[in-house]
Amino acid sequence: MRVIKDERGWLAPTYERLTRDWAQLPHALLLSGPEGIGKADLALDLARLFLCDNPSGPDPCGACTGCSLIEGSIHPDLHILSAEANESSLSAILQKHAERYWLDRKGASAKKPSDQITVDSVRSLNESLSSTAKIARSKVAIIQNADNLNRNAANALLKLLEEPTPNTYLILTSATTHRLPVTVRSRCARINCDAPDAAALRIWLAGRHALDEIALEGLSQSGLGPLRLDRLVEKGQDQNLLALWHNLKKNLGRFDLAAMMGYCDQLGPELVLAVLQRFVEREFRARVVAGCRSDPGGERWTRAELIRAYYLLGDARERLGSALDTQLCLESTFSQLETRRRQAERV
Repeated sequence: MRVIKDERGWLAPTYERLTRDWAQLPHALLLSGPEGIGKADLALDLARLFLCDNPSGPDPCGACTGCSLIEGSIHPDLHILSAEANESSLSAILQKHAERYWLDRKGASAKKPSDQITVDSVRSLNESLSSTAKIARSKVAIIQNADNLNRNAANALLKLLEEPTPNTYLILTSATTHRLPVTVRSRCARINCDAPDAAALRIWLAGRHALDEIALEGLSQSGLGPLRLDRLVEKGQDQNLLALWHNLKKNLGRFDLAAMMGYCDQLGPELVLAVLQRFVEREFRARVVAGCRSDPGGERWTRAELIRAYYLLGDARERLGSALDTQLCLESTFSQLETRRRQAERV
């Protein structure tokens, strides 16, 4: 099964471009693009091709031993590194292969899942890749959300990037490549992966869920990736997301502290900050196109204030993972946004 061809059509052009002469691909690829668009699925489809016994042009055969072992989640030459906290976002195949490297699970079942890829996991991967392939011609390692590598893990990865073992492919995915050390980025061929546009996203969501036009419009404008939206709908959280989005539009960007904290409780802080940043970006683009600096309703968000708000939200998203007090981080961010909005309103 080719996931990209069958379920992630917006990435099909990228897959076709990469596999046109796939035998000449460099040993290290960095798949870069927005969160939740299927970069890990693209990496897995490339792995299917690299590990297939009888590839037919740019496609794996789907019937050989290698293809069958991947579908059974037990291919010995496919290695997946991912932070344990990302488990819910992984497909079953990726998850099963990743479990080999979740070292913290051994004797620590009650421990909170780590949001980092540790140096011990990378060292274990280095050891696995140092030997020859078990059954395939090649070995493939996928590092999902490589920006989750901690500093020591990234340094340990350099050995693989600088001195790759023969017939080994490394495929890194990242939505925030700026968080990767330059030494890692510079040793990979960067491949930009695009999200579907709003129209394509509406069609895709409509094909998977019974949603009305208002819901489809709101979800497609939220700025979240299709796979993230898909999971929200499956969990029944789409109405909470739509309520947040419509609240922002109706109130012209008011960042009421109590309301925002409530949405964070429902949807999670990172998701709320991502949606707010998307809203601010959308408002800025609208002003650039319209050539105006204020909303018809009299709210006065200048372009400069919108730019400041965008970077403030981006900084909050960066700090969220390492903040000792998440609530304090959120309250400070929302208070600053509302203060700036009121100041702009008085101009």
